Amino acid sequence: MQKRWIFGSGEPAVRDRLSHQLGVTPLIGQLLANRGFIERDEADSFLWPKLTQLHDPELLSDMSKAVGRIRSAVKNREKIVIYGDYDVDGTTGSAVLLKFFEQVDYPAESYIPHRVEEGYGLNMDAVKELAESGMNLMITVDCGTKASEPIRFLQEKGIDVVVTDHHLADELPPAYAIINPSVEGSEYPFMHLAGSGVAFKLAWALSQSFSNQKKVSPEFREYLLTALGFVALGTVADVVPLLGENRILARFGLTALRESKSPGILALSEKAGLQNRKLRASDVSFRLAPRLNAAGRMGHARETLELLMINEEGRAFELASALEDQNKERKKLVETMFKEAREMVEAGALNESPVIVLSSPDWHVGVMGIVASRIIETYRRPCIVMALNGNIAKGSARSIRAYHITEAISTCSDLLISFGGHSQAAGVQIESDRIPEFRSRLVEHAEGILTEEDFAPVLEVDSEVLLAQLSPQLVRDIESLEPFGEQNPEPVLVATGLAVAGVPKVMGSQGNHISFIVRQGEMSLRAVGFGMAAELKDVLESGVRCSLAFTPTINEFRGKVSVELMLKDVHLLPDG
Repeated sequence: MQKRWIFGSGEPAVRDRLSHQLGVTPLIGQLLANRGFIERDEADSFLWPKLTQLHDPELLSDMSKAVGRIRSAVKNREKIVIYGDYDVDGTTGSAVLLKFFEQVDYPAESYIPHRVEEGYGLNMDAVKELAESGMNLMITVDCGTKASEPIRFLQEKGIDVVVTDHHLADELPPAYAIINPSVEGSEYPFMHLAGSGVAFKLAWALSQSFSNQKKVSPEFREYLLTALGFVALGTVADVVPLLGENRILARFGLTALRESKSPGILALSEKAGLQNRKLRASDVSFRLAPRLNAAGRMGHARETLELLMINEEGRAFELASALEDQNKERKKLVETMFKEAREMVEAGALNESPVIVLSSPDWHVGVMGIVASRIIETYRRPCIVMALNGNIAKGSARSIRAYHITEAISTCSDLLISFGGHSQAAGVQIESDRIPEFRSRLVEHAEGILTEEDFAPVLEVDSEVLLAQLSPQLVRDIESLEPFGEQNPEPVLVATGLAVAGVPKVMGSQGNHISFIVRQGEMSLRAVGFGMAAELKDVLESGVRCSLAFTPTINEFRGKVSVELMLKDVHLLPDG
């Protein structure tokens, strides 16, 4: 289905003013206006971020209290355990804190729960085992805000808990300290930090404390700059808004990753084919994060944490190879489950339903979210994919822009064991025999909200341009908005009235990709459509007129620099 193009809402007057004030091209001014920037100072900070713009960690509630308790634990040689989530955000945040304790030569321990067997957050079995092991202080990473019962248990045992997290909760747990910029009453200036970002703030405050001054000592400064690489991994992978502090952390963290001497990072980058090149947020999203997440999905995420922490090259290569194998296994599993899910959808005509709810006892709980996302891409319907295990089903939900999936699921809360999430993604747990009623009620709810227009695919575009405008310098100007991600999407431009010149070429080992030349006046450029061969190869031929939505990129080959168009969508135009 052809996408409907929606142009950015930035006002021309704002575009022109920002362009003049900042000394940038009108196109950059338009991109800034489309992203909601109005005032010069905010736009200036966005374009040219500095580490000095990061907020003082002491502004986070309970930070001083947490630092004091941790210093006391170190002084008294108490047993400290860092309890992190199993995703990239949790493992990288755990690595940030473990590296701090290495810096002060203190043997802190770590615990990462098993995704399938233990699930998200603090579970009572693990908490009891850690309590019996002699733990005196637990520091959580990317979890804990909703763990009232386990934390109350630890409190009764005389064990303190410092929570570092970014999730919301209706009721806060009785922890010794809660460092979370998102909780109600927080006065921290930026509430969208990832879990790894919150852990970094604690590490920063600890570094100040152990330096006995606000300005950290040289050795702690070096540690913090290196730790930014872990923070960039967690921040990008967790799909938090890449604005404000997150933009600063990601931008400088990507540089730290590229310059990293960590055997684990070097081995991971080599497996991902990213060695000796500039890293972009997309490299984290599509190459590094899937490999780091593979252990948690297919095995145990403690392997991911070990890779991040390892200092021995041979073991780092072994771990990176294991993650590579698990990632390949994950891909095969996703393809199998996606094929089965599509067959279910088509057999039951569920593609006409406003919400798709699927379940199977043969599905792996670790990749349900990925499969749900693939269903969304195919059918443009909110989707919940569930794995059955006896009488219990665990599921992942994904949604379209027009439908707040967690609010929808909450209307069926009386049927559920548990649920949680946000507007576009959620997790659910339900007794298997309640799935039919759950599906029926969700469908009824969606029918009262969604229209056919909501199911139509849309593409947000920034501006129309002429091919003649697309110089390498303009593309480099656009790259100044990196890193791209949530709420700072990769710019999409439109060129109209183009003609295909020559015969399009199908590319790739499986013939999935296509490239062709388009001409506008005297200007010709190459367009490349990854994964678009099937839909375009039979309709594009020399002379066909079209409009393209694309992201311009620079191609360097044998010393020649040229601009290419990475296709997002194609609209065919009538002849004449």
